[in-house]
Amino acid sequence: MNNKKLFPISASLLIILAAGFTIVCTLGLDTRYAPDEVMRKQIADFIVMNGYLPWGDEPELITVWGFNYSFSPYFPTILGSLFMKAASLFTDNPYILLAAFRQVSTISVIGTGIYSMLIAQNVFHRYGVQLLFVSLSLFLPQFLYLASYFNNDIFSIFLGYGFVYCWIRALRNGWTGTQCVHLGILCGLMSITYYFGYAYLLASLIVFCISCWKEKTDKIYFWSRFVIVFLIAFTIGGWWFIKNANFMAFDFLGFKATEFYQEMYGQNLNLLHPADSMSFIDMIFKPVGQGDEAMLWWRHSLMSYIGVFQSMSVVMHWKYYVFYFLILGSGFITGFVFSLKSFIKMNKNRLFMIALVISIVLPVFLSAYNSYVNDYQPQGRYMMSSLCAVMLCVAYGFSKLETIFDRAQGWLLNTVFRIKPDFRLSLSLITALFFCYKGLQLYYLHNAEILFTNLSRLF
Repeated sequence: MNNKKLFPISASLLIILAAGFTIVCTLGLDTRYAPDEVMRKQIADFIVMNGYLPWGDEPELITVWGFNYSFSPYFPTILGSLFMKAASLFTDNPYILLAAFRQVSTISVIGTGIYSMLIAQNVFHRYGVQLLFVSLSLFLPQFLYLASYFNNDIFSIFLGYGFVYCWIRALRNGWTGTQCVHLGILCGLMSITYYFGYAYLLASLIVFCISCWKEKTDKIYFWSRFVIVFLIAFTIGGWWFIKNANFMAFDFLGFKATEFYQEMYGQNLNLLHPADSMSFIDMIFKPVGQGDEAMLWWRHSLMSYIGVFQSMSVVMHWKYYVFYFLILGSGFITGFVFSLKSFIKMNKNRLFMIALVISIVLPVFLSAYNSYVNDYQPQGRYMMSSLCAVMLCVAYGFSKLETIFDRAQGWLLNTVFRIKPDFRLSLSLITALFFCYKGLQLYYLHNAEILFTNLSRLF
């Protein structure tokens, strides 16, 4: 079968496998092991019960942190409340309603898989590399864990893949009406989904303005498309910024309201604020905390980007992190070196590369800054919106490594063994299949005891 026909079938099977696996996990994972889920579900319960969105000062929605999550972007919660409302028409079983709420994560997995398949078809030409990119996107242990419960991180990952696909299509075919609508929808949704995903808004603004102006240096052409994107984005997300500004003067992002309620109602949580005692650089590279609880920001962030489970309490064996660092690190470094070489020599893909760099660097910076100023939490999930750009670089690196592997394999077979087989091993394909297997295995290995806690309560 032709690889162009084989890849969509293979990728679809991987998407079905990932979605099926995560559906089971959403049914079984206990809320005790789902960070912040209970507090976010309070808002969904409020919407289902009252039929309208919270204003922000409702006493029943104030969390242990002193504020409620409606001051921060919460579109996935609104979407989850719709699923809960639909399920409540048939049952009042709280575990079924929780499972319905979590299906936002399942949709995010399916959406991420579909976008990764489309991106792979447009960026890579070899079947093995295309399948590797889809596997890297769907079977990282931390991604699978985020897909097991409700959170904004997984939905922002899905939107991030959508942004990258939109850039690819627009840079190749121009800013057609379809691409403008697509970008407007993505910008609107991301603006009310996750602060740490705002890197895509900045990157999209740069890509749109530069590429659209280069495409046709006509003010009417540029501004007509800009207005389309802005109006769609504002229609989808503008209400939340206006609500925050009305609640507390000019507090469009909800920061002042969050701080005000946290100081008024927050319990004595003894939050770490490294800004009070060290420099920003020291926080990145030096331990923060006391005794056994001291943590290195860079190390714990990288580890939890790969996989740390159950409220950051279950860590994999060190050999698994070495395994992932070797695979992802070798691909990422190789991809970065060849991308930098391409960036210097040719002008064609520079804008796309700049956008990818922004979508990697800015979430890392925002996560580090949040740990430095607000609350020391070296958690990789805050940087997971960068997943698409990271895995694109890794897959691109493997495409270059595969060329070297093919030459070595050809020399070994032709020169040493003096045979010319019709089939040769694909480094990328082997890595893709092993990545899928290892991701599922490690997730199950570290979460099997808690995974099926709720299944019996569903029936």
